Amino acid sequence: MKPANQNLKAAGYVRVSSEDQKENTSLEDQRQMIKEYCKRHGYQLTKIYADEGISGRTTIKRHGIQQALADAERGLFDVLIVKNLKRFGRDLFEILQNHRAIEKAGVKLIAVQENIENKMIMQFQGILAEREVQDIRDRMIGGKIANARNGIPPLENLPFARTFDKEAFKKGESGWGVDKNKVDALEWVFQEYVKKDRSLQQIALDIEPRFGFPITYTYLTTVLKEKCGTDWEVTYTKDAKEMTFTFEMPRILSKHKVQSIKDRLAHNRTNNRTDVKKKYLLTGFIRCMHCGKSLSGQKQHRKYGYYVHPGRHSETCRKFTTVPLDEVEQNVFEMIFEDMGDVANFEKAIADSLPDVNYIEELKAHIKADTKHLNKVQQGLDNLIETVKAGAFEMDDIKTQADALRADKKRLQHKIDNNQNHLQSLPDIEEVKARAHTIRKDLLSKYQSMEHLKEMTFEDKKQLLHFLFEGKAPNGEPYGIYIDRKGTGKDTEIIYRLFGRLRALKHKKDSGSRTPLFSIPPDDSTYKTNNFTVMQK
Repeated sequence: MKPANQNLKAAGYVRVSSEDQKENTSLEDQRQMIKEYCKRHGYQLTKIYADEGISGRTTIKRHGIQQALADAERGLFDVLIVKNLKRFGRDLFEILQNHRAIEKAGVKLIAVQENIENKMIMQFQGILAEREVQDIRDRMIGGKIANARNGIPPLENLPFARTFDKEAFKKGESGWGVDKNKVDALEWVFQEYVKKDRSLQQIALDIEPRFGFPITYTYLTTVLKEKCGTDWEVTYTKDAKEMTFTFEMPRILSKHKVQSIKDRLAHNRTNNRTDVKKKYLLTGFIRCMHCGKSLSGQKQHRKYGYYVHPGRHSETCRKFTTVPLDEVEQNVFEMIFEDMGDVANFEKAIADSLPDVNYIEELKAHIKADTKHLNKVQQGLDNLIETVKAGAFEMDDIKTQADALRADKKRLQHKIDNNQNHLQSLPDIEEVKARAHTIRKDLLSKYQSMEHLKEMTFEDKKQLLHFLFEGKAPNGEPYGIYIDRKGTGKDTEIIYRLFGRLRALKHKKDSGSRTPLFSIPPDDSTYKTNNFTVMQK
């Protein structure tokens, strides 16, 4: 009697993953099992398809299974035989999808070890296979967590421009390094964007031809704002618990340069809209002295220019409506020119604008002392826990002590965070000095005296304004040219308060229309800033 399956053509499919290879699972073992199965059941074996060293989680790049599915549709065999469902795939959705494809072609799937006879059993086995994939993921995450605890970051996803040498790390070295080409690219971006005020979108397009790697505008913005510092946090989730590890890596742009880029992004987002054709010089820098809102430029009859106070219904400040554009712009730059032309006072302004070195060291000492105290408080809390475990306690006493320690911990952490944030907000001293002197030198060598102010281009003036008034003071107040207006007609008085990176310089009394009215005292922050007022009649 002939076997019932003698006239049926069968094909086999074999696969080993990298994981299987580690466990010495071979393609030949699977082939042999398929051949023996066909012999016992009378199938005519026509071909065995194979994928070697490829994950079963997806059919992408699995040319063997793709060819088997295509040949099934062409009717080249009646039965597809695999050792087990792990060979066919480990994702339930994919297993069912592939099974539907061969079932539609009239081909039966046989998994030898599971002895699958119907779809329900196959679905159940698929669920088990998917669970195994999750177990593998958990093992992989467990390995990454173990590495992180030992100081080794996830090497497949390092932050921009960073490298890590695992072998060097094992020898006791840092292991961290930088991609110099990418660091040079970011330095170039800073020069082009902050110093030359070019479009960041165009700069992003220019990076690939200049430095040999592509980067999108969106990712470049993210890198500049978030990925230039020294701390990198990585979070893993295992057994429904999140674990965060912080790695210390090389900085690729100074804090001051990053802050300058952030300030320029914020300024351009608000004031350099592409749908506004007319550009006004002080836009983004000129503000109301009372409410702090920005004034906008406006021309009437294409002749008379004004800076206009916001006048929407939601605005509650009604101190003034407009100030004359040409007069205000002229006076602002005359004041700046006088300040920068006075060498002695300019040097003092730079010195006063920079954070005191002693103050920086004092901040660091406070952070160190408070951190040490915080560790002692945490140790006290840990000791209380051990006391509770030992059972030698009075509950009221324990609660009182714990509440006091927790309050102390919260206070210290808040103090440490504030001091660290303040320390990070301080500019790089040498960089600010160098930039201030360069701008002053360029200004004076190019224009020499106040009579040459009219020769300054719009771009020159804008760049000077960016240097002096872009960004915010450490207390959060925006730098800018603060304006007030009193009176009408011939009795109009315009009051100026120039508040920026360089501390105020007193204007000398002269026969001109500007005389110093009063100087507003600086805030209680050690990082002092430009802060003065003059009246224009």
